[in-house]
Amino acid sequence: SGRLPFPDASFDAIISIDAMNHFPNRSELLAEWHRVLRPDRRFIFTDATIVTGMLSRDEVLARSSSMGQFLFTPAGAHDRLIEAAGFIELRVEDVTDTISTTSKRWHAAREKRRSELLEIESASDFENLQSMLAIAHTLASEHRLSRFAYSARKP
Repeated sequence: SGRLPFPDASFDAIISIDAMNHFPNRSELLAEWHRVLRPDRRFIFTDATIVTGMLSRDEVLARSSSMGQFLFTPAGAHDRLIEAAGFIELRVEDVTDTISTTSKRWHAAREKRRSELLEIESASDFENLQSMLAIAHTLASEHRLSRFAYSARKP
């Protein structure tokens, strides 16, 4: 089962940054968050794989080529899951520009340190991550794959 190993109403807040896209059963996860949060407390999570435009197969493959399982979510899907889990006062903020900026800077920093990085990671791993960062920047800049922050309160 996906039951968290904590008693009911044991947390004042839940924070999850860019991990939600790795969880397949979000309804169950949000139900558990509802269970472990104290009344009148909030969660916040971000998801950087919200589909807000057209994506090609190659773009999806490049964007999900590293860092484990990726589940791309259509805009609006989290909203329905959050409300179905019993949360109220949903706030959704488009924070896509942070992905555009961060992925571009990360790519440039890795490129600048290419020779040092190739001493500790394989050439294919290096290129794979560079490719993912480049496509993340492109898709975020064009607002076709977005990052949203979601917050809601347990009544």
